[in-house]
Amino acid sequence: FIDVIQEDEEAWIYLLGDENGNATHLAAWRPINGNDESAINVTIDLNKTAVDAHILDGFSSNGQTTTLPTSNNGTMTLSISSAPLIVSLGESNIAPLTINATWKIKAYLQGAYNPTNGLMNTRLQEENLLTNTQAFNEMPWNYTGNESIATVLNEVENIVDWVMVEARNSNDNSQVVARAAALLRSDGMIIHTDGKEGAALFGLDDTQDYYFVVRHRNHLDVITQNALPTSANTIYNLTDANNVMSGSYQLAEVATGVFALKAGDFDGNGLITV
Repeated sequence: FIDVIQEDEEAWIYLLGDENGNATHLAAWRPINGNDESAINVTIDLNKTAVDAHILDGFSSNGQTTTLPTSNNGTMTLSISSAPLIVSLGESNIAPLTINATWKIKAYLQGAYNPTNGLMNTRLQEENLLTNTQAFNEMPWNYTGNESIATVLNEVENIVDWVMVEARNSNDNSQVVARAAALLRSDGMIIHTDGKEGAALFGLDDTQDYYFVVRHRNHLDVITQNALPTSANTIYNLTDANNVMSGSYQLAEVATGVFALKAGDFDGNGLITV
């Protein structure tokens, strides 16, 4: 549940969304008694397009497909009766991307970094302690993604641990637009669960820039210094303090001019625990 759009004698209309606060559906109906099945048109302020619409008729689990509401200049017009209307929402005039594993990011973890060879240790994988499924399904991350390496664990080598990558709004870097669990390779490259370089983030607009955040279960988060384009050919190097917000203050220098996420945030609350 996100918001009450209208709740009066004419119509009850509610905006629903996902765990990140993104609007995904509308639920609407007329609050009437008896068997009045007539429909009325109601126009609301909503800068979204409708991609699917069903009426819950009580006879089938998915309801009955119905005519899509119309959208125009930041409004949407719904045809509402006493039967609940469920509308799936899309982004207005934006076609979501579904490109896989193209946002390439490099980062080191202080706790795993070996200054002798410039790589991170892979003890978790070597000692079979690396979880087969993503490791962020609890507080404070509460991530429900289904990323898994159970079928490819023996094929993808040099894995350090799971990390989470987030894309955030360029105008408000506290707003998470998309996120995904990924793997960190010993050379610092973040890779998808199939072994390809890059984090698999979906639903981004390739005309927009985003801040990128890297999170780990016991290191401080880092966020890029600037909002960046979703380029398939660029490696965003977060081992360079100039590319990270707050620079060397937010990072640990593990070799001359080489920086890593600071170790010690054992409960993921953004503070070093001692």
